Amino acid sequence: MFYMFGIKGFSYLLPVVNLIYLVKIIDIDNYGIIVLSQSIGVYFQVLCQFGFAYSGTKAIAESNNKINHSAIFSEIFTLNIILAFLGIIVLATITSSVSRFNDISHVLIPTVLSSIILGITPNWYFLGIQNTKYLSVSNIISKILLTLCIIYFIRSKEDYIYFPVFLLLSNLIPLVYSIYCIIYINKILFYIPKNSKVIKNLKHSFNFFISSMCSNAVYSNVYFIMDHFYSGSVIGIYGISERLIRALIGFIQPIGQAVFPFLASQAKENKSSHEFSKKIANYVAGAMIILSLIALFASNFVHALPFEFADKMKPSIPFFKMLLILLPTEAYISLYGSVVLTLTNRAKDYKKIYIIGFLTNIAVGYFLIQYFGINGACITIIFTQIIILALMHFTIKFLPKKQAS
Repeated sequence: MFYMFGIKGFSYLLPVVNLIYLVKIIDIDNYGIIVLSQSIGVYFQVLCQFGFAYSGTKAIAESNNKINHSAIFSEIFTLNIILAFLGIIVLATITSSVSRFNDISHVLIPTVLSSIILGITPNWYFLGIQNTKYLSVSNIISKILLTLCIIYFIRSKEDYIYFPVFLLLSNLIPLVYSIYCIIYINKILFYIPKNSKVIKNLKHSFNFFISSMCSNAVYSNVYFIMDHFYSGSVIGIYGISERLIRALIGFIQPIGQAVFPFLASQAKENKSSHEFSKKIANYVAGAMIILSLIALFASNFVHALPFEFADKMKPSIPFFKMLLILLPTEAYISLYGSVVLTLTNRAKDYKKIYIIGFLTNIAVGYFLIQYFGINGACITIIFTQIIILALMHFTIKFLPKKQAS
């Protein structure tokens, strides 16, 4: 648990530092291009991960010997590489054929490539063996180097084009180091698996992939819709508030990632995990409410920051306050709904819930964002997440008792 907080503490605190510095140096328009490119990159990251964050972690947690670990790692990482090449082909196609993407290709291409690298980094292996110290080391080093590069090299608004390049290089560190640790320290063998095994893993993870794609699209869709109706400065203003909220939400994830392998092993032994997951969600949601109140209070003092930065941040603060309700909502979604549905083998139900959320997000968002701008974007995200949480609660409540334990 300590190492997971170390990972997320640096993974989300340092990007906030980066955000503060970038907003101060570059135009809001240029920051809008960056966050739009990152929202596109999310789809490529999810494509390369293909739900292995759940299925791979669960498979490793339920296995207790290196022979099985070698087989699982080889099958999943082979799929990662294949999907990465597919992602690169798609990236080349859209940047050459879609004029909007071609216009921002100088930022989009390195940003998407960095997302692909994140997608194939085998974090799931270390989560499965419940040993995340290697992840902590590589992530801390990469985030610190990224921050140092940003501060040292980005000195004017035109230098924003260097940010995705630095991001790409920093993301290579966890990938290379994790593979080194798996193969040379943990002595896990990598070999080319049989086609039948690869296809089996692809099918097994498909529901998780669709769920993950839809859950991430809930946030990314908003940027696409806003880009259709508004300028980069509007996207930048929304992006500041949304990235600050995502940074706070990020502190929920290490708890879920640390608890999930333990609950997976408990479920295999037919021990109760349902109620334990609910208790953790209750505690974390309570902590998120307290954090929301603190953030709400602190946001009233943005004017005390250096003038240039405060002037650029002020337009985002009202939307940041609106989105604070997502903190306890995300705690229940991540630590209760997602965990219980996964452990009780309800991947299809999990997928259906997120497909409904995805379609709701598009339908509601297109109308609200067109007529209400950033306010509409915030309402869209909040409404979608509440719908998803309600559907998860309904599904879990009516689970057969033998599956809910």
